Order: sequence, then C-alpha cells, then structure tokens
Amino acid sequence: MNLSLTFKVRNGEDPFLVASAITASTFNFGISSRDMLVLGIAFTVIGFFTMVQPFAYIWKVKIDAR
Repeated sequence: MNLSLTFKVRNGEDPFLVASAITASTFNFGISSRDMLVLGIAFTVIGFFTMVQPFAYIWKVKIDAR
C-alpha cells in the first residue's frame, strides 16, 4: 500500500497565517474599495440633496428681505 502525505511547514510570521488569525479563518477583510467608492458617491449625492432645501430657504429669506 502506497500512501502519499504532503504538508507545508510555515513560519509563524507567514502572512497567510497572520491573515487567518486576524479574520478568524474567514479571510474576509470587509468592504472592497469599489464598494467604498459607490457608498461615497451615494452619500455625497444624498448629502447634496439634503442641503438643497436649507440653502433654498436661506436664499428665499435673503431675497424676501430686500
């Protein structure tokens, strides 16, 4: 009977082992840079539309005060 056994010896400072320890072996590092960009653009657009009403009100008050 011929059994083949392969294994790897890794250093404790190996990035693969460190990543495994940090992520609890899920290797999920969170949101990607593309997702962050999309969220940033979405929040910027939402912020812009949120600020339109106060600026329009201030503009109207300024015009009416003349």
